[in-house]
Amino acid sequence: MSVFPGTPEPGLTNAELRASPVSVTAPLASAASVTTFSSTSSSQILGSNANRKAVTIFNSTPNVLYVLLGSGTASSSNYSFALGEKELLSLTGITTAIQGIYATSGTASITELT
Repeated sequence: MSVFPGTPEPGLTNAELRASPVSVTAPLASAASVTTFSSTSSSQILGSNANRKAVTIFNSTPNVLYVLLGSGTASSSNYSFALGEKELLSLTGITTAIQGIYATSGTASITELT
């Protein structure tokens, strides 16, 4: 029975669809680098990379990490993201440089996928 009156029935049942495996190929990314960042002055977390597929930044400390996308000076008043304790930032399609600064000491783990 159709969900919407007057529309045609679907061609395959759920059981028929599940019985027919479909191959899916997607481009794979590999971890290009896993690094740490811990600066209390504005510094580059990652340089620009046209081959970057994704980047993750994990703040493992209780102090705030201010992250600025692109060039410039990251600060507590000039940032794109503020990461608190145990927060993870995951970005795709960002190829620009990434700047960062801790207001007080801290350490973040950075993973760049290309």
